[in-house]
Amino acid sequence: MQEQYDKFREYVEELEKCRKELENLRFENNSMHEKIYRLEMEKSSLKEKVEKLTEYIGNIEQVSRNKDQIISSLSQELSSYRKLLIALIMLILLLLLIVVYLSLQ
Repeated sequence: MQEQYDKFREYVEELEKCRKELENLRFENNSMHEKIYRLEMEKSSLKEKVEKLTEYIGNIEQVSRNKDQIISSLSQELSSYRKLLIALIMLILLLLLIVVYLSLQ
């Protein structure tokens, strides 16, 4: 009888150990789920930030292209104005030559 009682007691102790281990595993499982949830939230936050940064970079690239187009356009206009100025100076010189020629006669 004592032997059966000792066996029963061993089983109860083993069962208690298993229960405690199961409790610890549940706690670890809950802890892991909380960590996974936090990581998912952080992941979605980072994903949003990456999308915003990608959009921001796209906007910067667009502004850079627009700036380059404006600079190219201004350069062309400057070249045109330079040519017009040279033509105007040549016309003024020609007019002065004509005035001098006519005044000499």
